[in-house]
Amino acid sequence: PATTFTNNEDVRLRIWFSTAPAGPFELLTPDQRLAAVGYAFHAQSALKVAPGYDTGAAGDLALTSISQGTLTFDSSFTESFSAAPSVALDSGWTVDTVSATGFTASANFISQPIDTSGAVGSHTSITMIDGRPAISYRDIGGSALRFLRAGDADGTQWPASGSIRVDGALTDSGQYSSLAEVAGRPAISYYHGSTGDLRFVRADDSAGTSWPAASITVDGASENVGWYTSLAVVGGVPAIAYYAPKSGELRYAWAADPDGTVWPSANVAVVDGAGAPDRGRHCSLIELAGKPALAYQDATGQLLFASLSGSDPSVSGDWTRVTVDASSSVGEYASLALVDGFPA
Repeated sequence: PATTFTNNEDVRLRIWFSTAPAGPFELLTPDQRLAAVGYAFHAQSALKVAPGYDTGAAGDLALTSISQGTLTFDSSFTESFSAAPSVALDSGWTVDTVSATGFTASANFISQPIDTSGAVGSHTSITMIDGRPAISYRDIGGSALRFLRAGDADGTQWPASGSIRVDGALTDSGQYSSLAEVAGRPAISYYHGSTGDLRFVRADDSAGTSWPAASITVDGASENVGWYTSLAVVGGVPAIAYYAPKSGELRYAWAADPDGTVWPSANVAVVDGAGAPDRGRHCSLIELAGKPALAYQDATGQLLFASLSGSDPSVSGDWTRVTVDASSSVGEYASLALVDGFPA
């Protein structure tokens, strides 16, 4: 009867099943919720929805303004509602205005000092480590590489005990650091200024509270390499994109194992710059369909993109290179990421 739905907000169908007439019977889960609509539990689309019961989706949020401590976004609905609907957002967001065609929302953000020990904070790299934000950075005063992980998932609390010195007790280290989670532990690629080479180090534990006494030299035993490092896991192993200033090359190195304990010299490839020097500054590395992809700058100030279209990074012809922006004086501080499945 109709009163079943008018008198009850939540009506469900429960089914017991048995392979024998006399049982035993087994309860099938979950219970199927019933609505005051006949013929189908699940429909591909609805031909008509009564006013007041509209449903819909919003498009991508577009940043409209940044003021002191506040971000403001707006979004248009993919189709207009008959009236302004209710809009629910994740915690931390405030819905400012809603209409039948879209809404605006804002969120507050705060900045806070997390290391005030001196001239620190250059060459920073941030990522999530074991569910919390963490940062690798250079301590200029101490010529050291440091690591700091937040005390909570939102990054509102940082340990009062300070950061951990990863490298550089008696040497000049920590430039161009890049932080990533490798096989469940934080790992950092960086340039070692005292020796002029590319280094890799991975923590002893998942939180990064302990680090090995010695890092691994990936490239540069006989030359000055390792500027603008970018660390990522590609094809299940850690990999690094970086710039070799002496030869003017963009290089790509990859480990022989998931932990990054072995970096063979044969696993160092020139991506761009051979025959056309000075390419590879400000490089950024991601995994794209299981293969490396890089954004970087060339000597003329253009933004370029390279991806491995073949199977062997050591073969120059297996790389596809594209000029993204041919304007002059662009491409500095490039940051590459996947957005809706596409490199951006």
